[in-house]
Amino acid sequence: MFTPQLVALSLLAVVSANPLAARATCSPNFEGAGISIMGANGFVTPNGRGHGSPAPFWHIQQNGQSTPAYVFRDIANDNIALTRNSDNTVTMAPVSNSGTDPTQQFEIVCQTCSGGAAVSPPGTLIASGCNIRWSGNTGLCLQVDRAPSDNLFVAPCGSVPGAQNFSFST
Repeated sequence: MFTPQLVALSLLAVVSANPLAARATCSPNFEGAGISIMGANGFVTPNGRGHGSPAPFWHIQQNGQSTPAYVFRDIANDNIALTRNSDNTVTMAPVSNSGTDPTQQFEIVCQTCSGGAAVSPPGTLIASGCNIRWSGNTGLCLQVDRAPSDNLFVAPCGSVPGAQNFSFST
């Protein structure tokens, strides 16, 4: 015969054995395509402004590792890349010859990712719900400052979630 305690204990065992799944995340593959980045205040351009056009301003190069790091290069000048400075500002600077300068390495963690960037028409969403984290300290996320400055900088992840949310399109 089943007692209420036995039923409760059985249910507790089932619930404990099946915790809620963690939210799945992904890292996008841009396949060498020109990419537009949409931030809190509009499209993000290499000059750090948040109100750019939807034109692709970026070549985002992945390092090919299992936990990928990315270098954000200016599409008009592949010799400069997004660089984290010691004061947590982010500017464009000459790209590292080796491609491994830690100040130019960022991780991208997204809620949704799609393939086919290299063959997608302009404006195709490739990834959304993304944080861009500095690889040197993944607790620091890229953020767009409030208008009118719209400068880029890194700040503790989660400090201003909307300003740290990005999407990527062709």
